[in-house]
Amino acid sequence: MNAPKKLPLTLWVLISFLLSSAVCVLLYFHNNKYTVPAAQPRNGFLDLTQETASEASSLRFLRDGWAFYPDVLLGPADFNDGAPQRYMVYTSIGDFTRFSRAESPDLPYGCGTWTLDLWLPEGTEYVLELPEVFSACRLYVNGQLALQTGDPDPEHYVPRTSIRTVPLNASGHVRLILAVSNYSHFYSGIVYPPAFGSLQAVSQYRLTQSLYTASWVIFALILSGIMLGAALRMRHRNALLFIFLCLSMIGFTSHPLIHLLELPVFPWYALEIFCGYLLAFLAVTIQNRICMPPRICVRISQGTTLGFSLLALAYGLSSSHLTVSMIRLFSGGAATIKFLTAGYLLAVSFLGILRRQPESRILLCGNAAYSAFFLWDRLLPVYEPIYGGWFLENGSQILVVFLFWALAWDILQAYSFHLSFAEEYRQLSRQLSIQQEHYRELTDRVEESIRLRHDARHHFTTISALLDQGRLDQLRAYLAEYQTEQIPQNRTVLCRCLTVDAILQYYRKLCAENGIRFAVQADLPPDLPFSDTDLTILFGNLVENACEACLSPDVPSPSVLLKTAYTEEGLYLRVENTYTNPIRTAHNGRYLSTKHSGVGIGTESVRAVTTRLDGQIRFQTQAGKFQVSVILPAPVSAG
Repeated sequence: MNAPKKLPLTLWVLISFLLSSAVCVLLYFHNNKYTVPAAQPRNGFLDLTQETASEASSLRFLRDGWAFYPDVLLGPADFNDGAPQRYMVYTSIGDFTRFSRAESPDLPYGCGTWTLDLWLPEGTEYVLELPEVFSACRLYVNGQLALQTGDPDPEHYVPRTSIRTVPLNASGHVRLILAVSNYSHFYSGIVYPPAFGSLQAVSQYRLTQSLYTASWVIFALILSGIMLGAALRMRHRNALLFIFLCLSMIGFTSHPLIHLLELPVFPWYALEIFCGYLLAFLAVTIQNRICMPPRICVRISQGTTLGFSLLALAYGLSSSHLTVSMIRLFSGGAATIKFLTAGYLLAVSFLGILRRQPESRILLCGNAAYSAFFLWDRLLPVYEPIYGGWFLENGSQILVVFLFWALAWDILQAYSFHLSFAEEYRQLSRQLSIQQEHYRELTDRVEESIRLRHDARHHFTTISALLDQGRLDQLRAYLAEYQTEQIPQNRTVLCRCLTVDAILQYYRKLCAENGIRFAVQADLPPDLPFSDTDLTILFGNLVENACEACLSPDVPSPSVLLKTAYTEEGLYLRVENTYTNPIRTAHNGRYLSTKHSGVGIGTESVRAVTTRLDGQIRFQTQAGKFQVSVILPAPVSAG
């Protein structure tokens, strides 16, 4: 059966873009305070007495039909004789985001009052959730002060803002008066529609929103913790950058939790906007390090995003001194930076694919999703999420997940390379030790031969003198002593293949020093059709593991038995040793190391060589003995 074909990369990118676009459209119609179906106020009035009990108590967002009095702070006394004789306009929440006045149209600061009259049925306890109001306000319910954040009085102005919940313990006619002053922020008054409904509906809404935000924060911290381990263990700079990316993401998206507290405008909103643009800088930096574009592109992209991040911080900190022209200029610059960032991320990940960076494929899909969210943020600007974040926040969260995926892949590859390098280094070190031992033995033999040749003339002089004197009995005794004491013992050759013989000689000596029986039966030719590296990995690891298993003091009659032969069919090898330590295996059948947590590197190296050479390997345990059998077929000669 043919293996299924993999989907082409262009199709994956298209799927990522279209799926993200579908999510945006779905969120716009089903998770938007401006599109959720519910009766809305008209001309400053909302009558719920005509609705059913379930409809009247359900969650809704009061977005339309508010009566707005600009440039004045009103209170209950101003409505004692009906509506005050002041300029008023009916508006939707979000229509006015600045208190620009006729006499100073370029200044975004001032004050204003929103009012709304409700007719509520009896028997239901209603709650109003007031979102962040910039930057100080008083809320009156039926003539009573129900909530105050900061002090909106211009002479004693104190900016404070928070998300607050106010119970409406009344039925029938309820008048809401919200007086707001702002002299410290680039937004003014009510920017986000308040939530309204029964106590259960509003409480469930607040709890769900808080749990969603808390879940994302915890998730981001978990990702940061994983990358922190990689950064400490492998000194991986990209992992360290990803930790800062997650922290920036938390600072950018955790406002539903942070603003449950009553906080000053400074420095929280400046830090929030700074985190949003710092996130773009870190995403660009990480992808530059992965995809490695030209240095000039790295400098321009990182310099631009970092510079705008610092500009955003300065913009937030100086929000009490801004003009409308400055706000518009920054808003246009922010849109341009976001557009350029999305385009650059797509381009640099595509360049990484051309340079055969495997992580770039993951990044390209993530960047396509992020670009889709950015595009729909421009196409559908009238969006205020009920649950979760705005389009750019959701896109940034998806980008963070894809970046984690790409970095995890990169780290796993680096760790695999590290293990392979460590194993190769260990093999070379062991081979070097064996070669050094051989060199020492050869040196001893050479020195001994030099000594024997130097002493030979003295022996011959003595022998000649004894012969001349006819002292044959003394000559025989002298020759017998010379043969037993002066002639060195011959070195036993274990195998005709020098590479294998060197390994076996090394471990024979090691076993002899530790009282381990070492038996070898090696019928190999001088030249084997396998590389010395493969032979070293094969014989070195298996014999080393067998000897180490016998070093335990609990092993009775420790022994290592090796049999190997080479025929026309291939190489046959069997290594058998006694053992007492329990043999542990992973769920996939791999043998776990006794030296560290994880699979045995040496065993896996032998398995890898056997697989690469189309061989077979088998592990067996029986009656206190561990046996490994390997068969390597003879290479097929070319031609």
